[in-house]
Amino acid sequence: MTREIRSVRLPNGVTLPYVEQWNLSVQKELAKNFVWEVGYVGNHGVKLYGAYEGNQPVPAAGSVTSRRPLQSITAASILRVEPWVNSSFHGVTTKLERRFAGGLSFLGVYTFGRALDMQTTIDLCDGCTNSSGNGAVVDTRNRRLNYGLSDSHTAHRFVLSGLWELPFGKGRKMLTQGAGAAIAGGWGLSGITTLSGGLPYTLNLNFDNANTGNTNWPNRIASGKLDNPTVSRWFDTSAFVFPAQYVQGNAGRNILTGPGTVSTDLSLQRLFPLPLRESLRLEFRAEAFNLSIVDTSIAATSSH
Repeated sequence: MTREIRSVRLPNGVTLPYVEQWNLSVQKELAKNFVWEVGYVGNHGVKLYGAYEGNQPVPAAGSVTSRRPLQSITAASILRVEPWVNSSFHGVTTKLERRFAGGLSFLGVYTFGRALDMQTTIDLCDGCTNSSGNGAVVDTRNRRLNYGLSDSHTAHRFVLSGLWELPFGKGRKMLTQGAGAAIAGGWGLSGITTLSGGLPYTLNLNFDNANTGNTNWPNRIASGKLDNPTVSRWFDTSAFVFPAQYVQGNAGRNILTGPGTVSTDLSLQRLFPLPLRESLRLEFRAEAFNLSIVDTSIAATSSH
């Protein structure tokens, strides 16, 4: 178990941004060449740097520029960066590994986690509404409203990778001699498959309903999640309504989750010894990314 705290306190009592990190893992050998591990990882960020609109007027009628609070200085938008972002992550991971033996190895890892923050990235694009950074802060006077799932939050993730040396050819179990060994021997198959939950997203209005010059949310009156979502209808639109004029909606940030992904990459390779030099090999490799072959190459490599 490890625990790490990064913080700096100035003599006047001001706390600079800091992150606490901790983890705990337990590992056990289940059988020969099989190892199982389960672990917990957590972190907590306090007063991390974030960006927001520093000259936002309160919701009301009239021109946005004429109602900005710093009107005596400037009527323009102001990009403000300071330590105000809090974040947290808690995750549980379990891993099963078969160490390489008999021409086979694999590693399966499943992670369940939850990442929360008030802003994931500092977007320094001044005036960029609907961005992932300062443009997504709806109320600069109550920035805690933005506390929700991190833009990179993935609740479930499973990764399976492995290597299998095909049992053909000299020194293997099958086709150890003759033409069959020459053709089928020496091949190896490796791959990785990733199953990942979807990323969260925020619903924004396409107009400035609150008349503040910032992002606007709708009002949420129901969950918005569908039991059987489709590409054409991923969430329940009837769960969201327009708020009253000059009122910011209550829907929140990153309240819905997009579709998950499944990705498989495969590689078939073989090394051919070259008689010119003992350490020189000719490698053939065919690779398929997401089950689409995009590269087939032959290269000469040396072990030195």
